[in-house]
Amino acid sequence: MKGKTLMIVILLALLLATPALAREKEPTGGQINIAYTGSQTYPANTAFHIRHAWMELEPRYAVPGQFNFELEVDGVIVKPTFVEFDTTMGEYGPYLNKSFTFNFPEGMTGTHTFEGHWILACYVALYYGYVSECANPMADYDWHYSEVVVEFTP
Repeated sequence: MKGKTLMIVILLALLLATPALAREKEPTGGQINIAYTGSQTYPANTAFHIRHAWMELEPRYAVPGQFNFELEVDGVIVKPTFVEFDTTMGEYGPYLNKSFTFNFPEGMTGTHTFEGHWILACYVALYYGYVSECANPMADYDWHYSEVVVEFTP
């Protein structure tokens, strides 16, 4: 009897935890796009998310830890809520996709600065001609930078 009771308690705990876990990998509210420098407005105290990605990476360049996206909010780096990986088929085989989602379920008030950094390995930047040399081929190279000021209006 104790074994059945324990099993039921475990199953109930898993059933209650599963919906919460499923919601972790979903964006909250509307998307604020910070791909290009500028300014925007968004409703105050309203959930939102920021999602940016690297798409169709050649597997030979998809080194773990490379091809990252960093988000700074008011000068402070924020960790992504979740990172997703998937593949798409190309003419010569599979390509990798890596997306970064940052959820802000409570929203914000006031005016805030969001900075985006699309980072790749220096050797990849060298291959594509973004740099002319690399002292350290695995060093981070800030390939694209944007700064967006968002005013959260009542």
